[in-house]
Amino acid sequence: MSVDRISFEATNACNLKCIHCLRDDSSQKAYLPLDLLEKALVQAKRYGTRIIIFTGGEPLLHPQISEMVDRVVHHGYSWFITTNGVLLDRLADLLSAPARKSKCLSISLSLDGATPETNDFIRAPGVFKKVMRAIAYLKAKGVSICLKYTVNTLNFGEMEEFVSLSSKIGVEVVEFSQLHPTPEPVRRKLILPRNRWNEVDREVERLRRIYRLHVNMCAGSRCNLTFAQCAAMQMNDIHFDFDGNMSACCVLPNYRGQGMSGEGDIAGNLRDHDFWDLHYRLIGILAQLNHAKIHKIKNNSMAEADYYPCIFCLKHFGKLGWLKELDPQNEWIVEDGRKVRDEK
Repeated sequence: MSVDRISFEATNACNLKCIHCLRDDSSQKAYLPLDLLEKALVQAKRYGTRIIIFTGGEPLLHPQISEMVDRVVHHGYSWFITTNGVLLDRLADLLSAPARKSKCLSISLSLDGATPETNDFIRAPGVFKKVMRAIAYLKAKGVSICLKYTVNTLNFGEMEEFVSLSSKIGVEVVEFSQLHPTPEPVRRKLILPRNRWNEVDREVERLRRIYRLHVNMCAGSRCNLTFAQCAAMQMNDIHFDFDGNMSACCVLPNYRGQGMSGEGDIAGNLRDHDFWDLHYRLIGILAQLNHAKIHKIKNNSMAEADYYPCIFCLKHFGKLGWLKELDPQNEWIVEDGRKVRDEK
């Protein structure tokens, strides 16, 4: 529970409309106010927090992104940013200041295929070429690069080819993640069947042994440790959305249902509360989640989907309620009713 890293969703705006986007196109575009960022940066110093992360949407669309990073550097934090890699001019401007560049740990670029055909079908025409330009620029500047790859039914077969390509062009880290359910991927049948999620894990482990670059898997894979706690649940990572809300994590941020505890995943807003007061509330929210998990462990009522930590949380916070209407037999939720009946 170190609060080592804080991530800020700089904006929910994006210049792409990827067919697998976790955020879905369902909210008005907005940008994190600079004064809220400043408040969090000042107060987080008491925690000894070291790293600030900017996500989106596309964070480079924030009109004050350079000033935001300047504030981060001014307060002594290191930083990195996750971008789609299309806005090279803005990325170059961000790294043009020596102080910003010296505190930059890495630039994470999103790429979802080993070939232009696969990636650009998922993301947008011409994106693969633009990301390759961004990689060449970052390599020339001596900036560490992480490539993020969301595995789905269209690109599952290109995982090794992708790692091989990344190795050849000098990328230091490749990070794979599973595609979690949102309406459009469900409609398009982009989400791998659950029994193939384990294949992804095994493939990542195999590639990790073969290649010299770092090959990682994001949190969310199946875990036999039923009380598994990700970095967000351990509060090593704290997340703020674009409006200044502290929430449990960044997955499906604009899906705000009512969870099993009768509450959602938002602790409150920086406009109204100090960082530590929000943190205090977050502890209570996560305690309720862990109580629910312990209850299932005690009663031996874990559904297969509950062994996937992200899915368990999404269900707990009511973020998958829409699945009941769109796809009532979806394997991530269909077991829930049966498990309840079995307990009675």
